[in-house]
Amino acid sequence: NILLVDDDAGANYEKYVEALAVRAGLLTKTWDVAASGLMTLADLLKYDAVVWFTGDDSATSLTADEQNLVSNYLDAGGKLLLSGRNIADDLVENGTPADSAFFRHVLHAQFTGEKTDEYMAMGARDDVFFRSAVVYFRGNFGGAGNQKSLPVLEPVDPAIIAFQYLPDLKVAGVRYEDQANGSRIIYTGFGLEGIAGPTATSGGTLLQKSISWLLG
Repeated sequence: NILLVDDDAGANYEKYVEALAVRAGLLTKTWDVAASGLMTLADLLKYDAVVWFTGDDSATSLTADEQNLVSNYLDAGGKLLLSGRNIADDLVENGTPADSAFFRHVLHAQFTGEKTDEYMAMGARDDVFFRSAVVYFRGNFGGAGNQKSLPVLEPVDPAIIAFQYLPDLKVAGVRYEDQANGSRIIYTGFGLEGIAGPTATSGGTLLQKSISWLLG
């Protein structure tokens, strides 16, 4: 009932995200964009929620066609978890005005221009539901080892903080609910594939909590 959109430009990061989904107890199907091309809106709407990850892609993390699909999916009430460490650089620092507008008005995020090498993150400390989700990007439980120079974000009102880096508490992810159409989105500046601890269940817990919030 959950679609994993493997949009990592042909890398093999899907194996890490699929392992997290197993630990989260989710039933998933993986769509490989590099192999199968872009799915349709009807494809996305068959599933309860979508987990979309872009890996290390820093040039085509979200193309214009992909942005249009994401926008239409959310307009139709979709539930999306989007992760990728280079999305902010690609769309805001190196992208077009349309890319920046998508980042702000669809992802409901602002890129501060600052990067961090913190290797821990947690759910927003003021959020009773999410704050127990703590993850490391260096650890003994899998992880792609690719989480370096991560973007520092800010939510665009009325979005709120979803995740924070530790220990500096700078914003690592945002979340937003559209009260009109029921859509929900979580966008993380870190990649799900990089979660490596601190325990074997940490990544699964973060993913499970994220999906639970998306599905209400």
